[in-house]
Amino acid sequence: MPRVREGIGELQAFYERILEQTFGVAEGIWLGTPFNLNLERETGELERLMPRMTHPHLVLWGEKDGWIPPADLKAMAAAMPDCRLVIVPGIGHSMNLEMPALYAGYLGAWFGGLRQ
Repeated sequence: MPRVREGIGELQAFYERILEQTFGVAEGIWLGTPFNLNLERETGELERLMPRMTHPHLVLWGEKDGWIPPADLKAMAAAMPDCRLVIVPGIGHSMNLEMPALYAGYLGAWFGGLRQ
C-alpha cells in the first residue's frame, strides 16, 4: 500500500479507504492495465498484432505526456493500417481530465464520422 508523504499522516486512513474502494470497483484498471502493458511490451505480442488491426483507430496523444514516448505512438500509428494519430499541443497524459471539452470534441467528431 502506498504511503502518504510525511506530515499528512492523518490522511493515510482516508487514502487507504479510497484505494480499497477503487480497487474493489476497478482493480483491472489499477493493477491489470500496467501489468498487461508491461507484459505486452516485453513479449512484443501487441506489436506483432498491430498490422492485423484493420478497424479504424483514433489515438490522441498530448505532447506533454510524460509516460508514453512519442516514438512509440508514431510506430504504433504506422503499424496499424487505419490509425489516425493526433498530437495535441499543451496536453499531458490525461487529456480527458485536463481538457474534457476538447477531448469530447475529438471523440464526438471521430464517432460522428468526421475524420480530420
